[in-house]
Amino acid sequence: RYQRRVRGDMFGWKPAEIQKQNVSLIVSPKMVKKTAHDAKLKNYKLNKESRIIGKPRVLPVKNVDDEELFCSVQIVPIGTGKSYCFLCFFAPVYERTILLDDGDILEVVKAQLDKCDKTENFRQNSVRTTEVVSVVKSFLEEEIVLITRFLYDNYMLEETWKLAKYLLWRQKRGKLQTLYELMMKRFENPQIVYANLVCLRIIFPLLSSKSEEVMQKVVAFTQEFYNVIEESSSRTSGSKGTP
Repeated sequence: RYQRRVRGDMFGWKPAEIQKQNVSLIVSPKMVKKTAHDAKLKNYKLNKESRIIGKPRVLPVKNVDDEELFCSVQIVPIGTGKSYCFLCFFAPVYERTILLDDGDILEVVKAQLDKCDKTENFRQNSVRTTEVVSVVKSFLEEEIVLITRFLYDNYMLEETWKLAKYLLWRQKRGKLQTLYELMMKRFENPQIVYANLVCLRIIFPLLSSKSEEVMQKVVAFTQEFYNVIEESSSRTSGSKGTP
């Protein structure tokens, strides 16, 4: 009743390697359950509402070298009546570094951080911390959109929250890594500063506002995330920081 058609030149794959293959070849089965995914495709009726068809979702997608890139994934039906196929779009959304036009705002971020006391941890609201939060939020705008979309799109999966620890902390890239390096130079406990400023003050509130279910997941993840940060902080400074 349907067939898969895949464009074969993306992410280094050759057409013969991925045509007619299941999505689990390039998307971790921990993020997309093969049996459930296939059942939804087979039971799909054209022009009917679907939880997955036609709706973009941020997922880690593997390239030919088995590296994971965060992509916006969208499945679109092509055809009419009972004769149709599915076209799947993959658009990388996180593989970028600091661009030249980000230079001005980076200088603003540096200036705002330099005005803060070295013992500041950004746990409490104040005029100074609120100004810094606002500037950092502008600096990380695209990263924040990606992270919140990824966590919200997949919040029911345990694997999502495991990946979040790497995305936010263990494998920081691009602007997140640049910001953390600035904090390393400025603050006595940069790990806790990073966790409080980026996660507690910016990303987690955005997620918690989406729904009660998401908020419960965020609350549980927050404690686990801070445990990871505290362990790292303890190894680095010899004493635990308090978020």
